Amino acid sequence: MLWSFKFADGKSQILAGVLRADEWNKPADKITKKAPPADILPDAAIEYKGAGLSFRDHSRPRMSRYTEAQREDLAKKWDTFPAASQRWIRVEVRADKAGGELWLEGRYCGRVQSESALVEVTLKLEAGGSVRGAKVVKRPEQGRFLTLEVKHIARPGVMQEAEVSLRPGLQQLHGVPIFVAEGGQNADVGFAREMQGLRALETNENTSRTSLDGMPESLHFSVPQAWYHRAWVLCALDSDPKLDPILTTRLTRFGVAGRGEAMADTTLTLPRAVETAGPGFQKVGTVEYLGDGGRKLSTALYLVKVELKTGSILDLLSDNQDPAAPMKIGPYLDFEFLGKCGSLDVQTDRRRKPLPTSKSGVHVFGVTLEKAPVEMRLKQTQYGNIFHNAESPETTVSLRANAPGKYTLHREITGVDGAVVARAQSSVELATLGAEADVRIPLSQPGLGWFGLRLTVTDEGGQTFFSHQAAFALLGEDTRKAGYESPFGTWWFGGAHYTTRELSVVGPLLLKAGMRRTPVNWTQDSEADLAPWKVSLNQISWPFRRADLEDWPAAEARAEKAIREKLVRFPHCQYIDLFHESFDNVLPPELYGGKYEPTDAAREDQLFDLGVKGARFIRAKFPELKIIAGNHGGSASTIAMLLRRGFPRELIDYLGTEAVGQTISPEKLSIHTTAGIWLLKETARKFGHEIPLSGCFEYTSRAERDLGAQRLAEWYTRDILFGLAHRFPTISPGGIEDVGSCYFDTLYGAAGFCERRPLHYPKPAYVAVATLTKALDSVKLVRQMPTDSSSAHALEFERAGEYVYAVWTPRGHCELEFEFPSETALVSTAFYGARKTLQTSGNRLSMDVSSAVTYLTASKAALSARAGKRSFPDNLPPAGTTVVSRMDDPAQWSLGGPEPKLETTERRAGRFALAGVTDPEKGACLELEPRPEGNLPDIVGEYASLRLNVPAPIPGTPDTVGVWVKGNSSWGRIFWEVQDAKGERWISAGGYDGGDWGNQSSLDFDGWCYVSFPLTNSSPASHLEPGFGAGQWKGNGDGRLDYPLKLSGLFVETHRRSLNLTEMEPVKGRLRIKDASASAR
Repeated sequence: MLWSFKFADGKSQILAGVLRADEWNKPADKITKKAPPADILPDAAIEYKGAGLSFRDHSRPRMSRYTEAQREDLAKKWDTFPAASQRWIRVEVRADKAGGELWLEGRYCGRVQSESALVEVTLKLEAGGSVRGAKVVKRPEQGRFLTLEVKHIARPGVMQEAEVSLRPGLQQLHGVPIFVAEGGQNADVGFAREMQGLRALETNENTSRTSLDGMPESLHFSVPQAWYHRAWVLCALDSDPKLDPILTTRLTRFGVAGRGEAMADTTLTLPRAVETAGPGFQKVGTVEYLGDGGRKLSTALYLVKVELKTGSILDLLSDNQDPAAPMKIGPYLDFEFLGKCGSLDVQTDRRRKPLPTSKSGVHVFGVTLEKAPVEMRLKQTQYGNIFHNAESPETTVSLRANAPGKYTLHREITGVDGAVVARAQSSVELATLGAEADVRIPLSQPGLGWFGLRLTVTDEGGQTFFSHQAAFALLGEDTRKAGYESPFGTWWFGGAHYTTRELSVVGPLLLKAGMRRTPVNWTQDSEADLAPWKVSLNQISWPFRRADLEDWPAAEARAEKAIREKLVRFPHCQYIDLFHESFDNVLPPELYGGKYEPTDAAREDQLFDLGVKGARFIRAKFPELKIIAGNHGGSASTIAMLLRRGFPRELIDYLGTEAVGQTISPEKLSIHTTAGIWLLKETARKFGHEIPLSGCFEYTSRAERDLGAQRLAEWYTRDILFGLAHRFPTISPGGIEDVGSCYFDTLYGAAGFCERRPLHYPKPAYVAVATLTKALDSVKLVRQMPTDSSSAHALEFERAGEYVYAVWTPRGHCELEFEFPSETALVSTAFYGARKTLQTSGNRLSMDVSSAVTYLTASKAALSARAGKRSFPDNLPPAGTTVVSRMDDPAQWSLGGPEPKLETTERRAGRFALAGVTDPEKGACLELEPRPEGNLPDIVGEYASLRLNVPAPIPGTPDTVGVWVKGNSSWGRIFWEVQDAKGERWISAGGYDGGDWGNQSSLDFDGWCYVSFPLTNSSPASHLEPGFGAGQWKGNGDGRLDYPLKLSGLFVETHRRSLNLTEMEPVKGRLRIKDASASAR
C-alpha cells in the first residue's frame, strides 16, 4: 500500500504500508531454560513508514501486550480476529495550509507536514485491494473542541441493542459539539482491563500501549498534542448493582518503556437511579436497553463535564520530541477510558492500573475534548527550582494564547507543614492568537528550607484551566569543603528509565545536595566530566559470576581490563564490591542460637570458591582498592556463608550492606533496614572477626508515596546517620531523581530525592539530606554519646576544632540536656536548614529533640548528654476512643503460658511478675517485671501473656486498638488478642517478616505513650507494608473478623538488651500498662 501526498508547492511525500505478522514468544522450558522458537502469527498488522511517520495498525491483538497464558489463548483463536489484509480501514486526511492530519479508525496518526497546503491524496493498493466511500468534505469548524467518534472503540456489552433518545451523529449539546454514537456502538467501560502489566520491574505493556494495538480491552484514542483542559463525556450507567458506577478518564502519552507518574487521571462516580446528579452532570436524554431475561430497562443519559488534571503533565505537553513515544508520529497524546483503579502496596504503585476486582457499569456514547484558550509552560532559572549561594530565587511561567484574552497566574507558597506563607497573582493581556508572555515569580523567603508552589491559570471570569503543583528549595550558602573523600552519594540512572542524561543538569542537583559519589556504570562519563560538581564513582561493581569458574583465566582477563578502564576514568574511586545480590537474604541462625543447614551446599561452595578467587585476584592486581564484601540486602547471610567456610579475613576490608529499608523503620532490628547493620557486624563476630562496615552503592530505597514527605525525609536522614555511626566510608541512599518510565511504579523507581525529569522539583527529603551533608561536612565521628536511653541518640563529630552533634529520637519528643565544661555559644541547625544561635546557662543547654534530626555546632566538646522528659503529641487516643479495660486491677488479669502464634526463632515466652501499682502520672495501673532465666541471644525477645480472666466487650465496630504503655526503650512490642462474634481468636502477630514495619507497636520510647495498632484496613493507624491493616492479625477460624468483638488479652514483649544505634545495651526499668482501648474513624 502506498499513500502519495501532493502539496501546492509541487512537492510530494510517500507513506508506505506493509503487511506484518506478529510473534508468539513462548516461555523458556523450566528444566533446560531454553525458549522454543517463536510461532509466527500471520496477517497481524500493517506497518506504516514514510512522510515522517512510523507506526503499526494491528487488526489482531498485539501479542506482546498480553500475559503468557493470554497469548496462548489468543494464538488458538488467531483466525477469529480480522486479518489485516482483509478488513476495511476508515481513513481520514484532514488537510490544512501546512499539510494535513492522518486519522485511522478514528485515531490520530500524525501530521504529514509541509510548507504549503495539501492538494491531493492518492492511494495505490495491493492486488485485490479496493476503496469505498471516498469523498472530499469540509469539516465543520469546531474551534477549541475535538470530537472523537466512540464507534471506533465500541464494545457495547449489555447495551448492544440500546436505543438512545438523541439522534446519532454530530450535534450540539449545551454548546458542546458531540458525535453521538448509535445505540449499539457505545463503549462499555467494563471492558477496559490491564492485560500484561508490570513485568520484571522494568517493563509494563499496559503503559506502553498504542491506540492501534487491536486490543478489545482498551478504550483508547490517540489525539493531536494540545492543551486540553476538559473532556465532555456522553454516558449512561448500567443499573446492575454488581457493577461499579466509576468512570476514569486518562490523558497521557504512554512510552516504549511504560509511563510512570505522568498521567492525568480524573475519576468520577455516576449517580445511580435513586441518586441526585451532582455538579458537572447534565441529563440530556435516556438510554433503553435489554437487561437480564430480556427485561427492558431505562437509564439516564448524561453529558458529564470532566475537568482534566492536565496541570500534572505539563512536561509531556511541552515535549514535542519525546523519544519514548511508541508511535513515531510527532507530538501526540493518549486518551482513554477506564473504571476504578487500584491502590498502593509496598513494592508496586497500582493507582494507575485498572482494578481487576472491579467492573465499571458506565457506557460511553460520545466524547469531546476541549482545548484551553491559553497554554502554560515552565521555565526554570535553576534546575528543579533549587537555589544556593548567590543564585536569585525565582522561576518563570510562560503563557501563550490560543485565544486572545486576559489571563491570571495565581501562585500559592506553602511551608513544609502545608501552611500558606504567601499568595500572589499576575495578570497578563494576550491580545492576539499566539501572543506570549513570561511571568516572573520571585521565590525569596525569610528563611531556608523546602517550599511548595501551587501555580494556577485562570481567565477573567475565574475559570481554571491548569493547576500545577511545583516546589522549590532555598539552601543558603554552600560551606562544604569535602570533595572526593566525602562519604555521601546517591544513585543516578544516567538517562535510563527516562531519567536525566545531561551532566549539566544532574551535576548541580548532586552538588547542591552535597552528594559526591554515584554509580556511573550506565554511561561513559568520567571523573573529569563530573569535575565541576566534585563527583566520582561510588564503587566498582563485582566483576565476576559463577559461570566464570569454568574459565577463570578468561574471567580474570576480562575483569582486569574492565577495572583498569574504570580506574582510568575514576582515579579517586577507592572501593570494589565482592559479590552483589548474589545470595539469599535471610537471618543466619547463629544469631539466635540455631544451627545452619544449607539448602544448596554445592551452590554455596561455588560462591565461596568464586569469592576467594575474585578477592585474591583483586588483592594481587589492584592492592589500592578496598574490598567491600556482601552487598545484598542485610548481607548477613552472605557473610555467614563465607565465614563458615573459613574465608580469609585479609581478603575483606569492609562488610557492605544494601539495607533496602522500604517502609521499615530505620531503627527496627531487621536484616531489611538500617538497624540491621548491627546484625551484619554481629555475624562476623560470631566467627571471631571484627570487620569494619560500609554501605553498598545501593543503600536504602524508600518512596514518598508510601511514607509521606515528612517521614521519608526523616527516615532517609536517619539511614545516613546509621551509616555515619558505623563509620561507613560510603553512604548512598535513594536516588537523585524519580524515573519517568514504568519503573516508577516499583519501590526503586520512586525513591528519588527529586521528582521526575525535567521537573526535578525537590522533595522535602532532598532539603533534609542537603542540610545533613552541609551540617556534617568533613566531620570525623568522635563517639556516640551515652544519653541514659537507647531511644535518644546523640552523635558527636569533630571538624577543624569545632564539634557538631546530631540528635534525634525515633518517636515523639525528648528533652535532651547537654553539659559543657564552660559557658558555650552554639549554633542550632534545624532539620530543613534554619539556623539560630543558642547559649548555655550554667554550662548547660536543654533542647527539644524529635524524630527530625537537629544539629548543634559548638566550639567545645560537650561533657555529657542526658535524656529527660518525653512527650508524644502525635500518639494520643483519637476522639471517641473507648476504654475497654482500665488495667488498674491485677485481679482481673492472669499471666498465661506460651502462645504458639507468637513463638518464633526471635521471640519466646519469658518469665514475668505482674503487680498493681500507682503511677504518679497515670494512677492505678499494671506493672510487669521481667524475671530472666538463663542466657538468651540479644536478638531474642521474651513476652508476657496477659489474659483477662473475663474477656471485655468492645463496643461498636472499631478499626483500631490501643493501650497506654510506660516504655523502657527495650524495643519490644505490644500484641493484642481479641475474640470475634464467632469465637475466632485473633492476635496482632501477622504481616510479613514479623509485621509492624513502622514500629507502631514497638516499645521504642521511655515514659508514657499511647500505642495504637490497626485492626482493619481502614484504620488511620495502618502502615503500608505487606499484609497491612487486617493482614497484621492471625486468626484461627474462617479468616473474617466478625463484630462484635471482645478483648481477651495483651502480650508484652521486651528484650534483655536493646540496640542503641551501633551496640546492644542492658534494658533498664519495668513496664507499666494502662487503659486498653479501641476506636473507630
